[in-house]
Amino acid sequence: LYRIFIQVRKSFEYLHSKNSLHRDLKPENILLDGEKNAKVCDFGWSTSYSDSENRETICGTAEYMAPEILYHQKQTKATDVWALGE
Repeated sequence: LYRIFIQVRKSFEYLHSKNSLHRDLKPENILLDGEKNAKVCDFGWSTSYSDSENRETICGTAEYMAPEILYHQKQTKATDVWALGE
């Protein structure tokens, strides 16, 4: 389980390095290959972000939404990190 968490975390580090947000991380959006390597999928709610833009779209799956999505606050990489449980 720890290995899967680390792989998903590294996927998000890469995504964030490209100034992108996933915004819908949930167990159903983590796939495992034949060697049990994690793959993040379903980028339907993903978007680009920058410090000068405010992303306030209500999106994702209600049970996994970060508080800033629910409260119409600026979405940053912290939105994805919250979904990881960090």
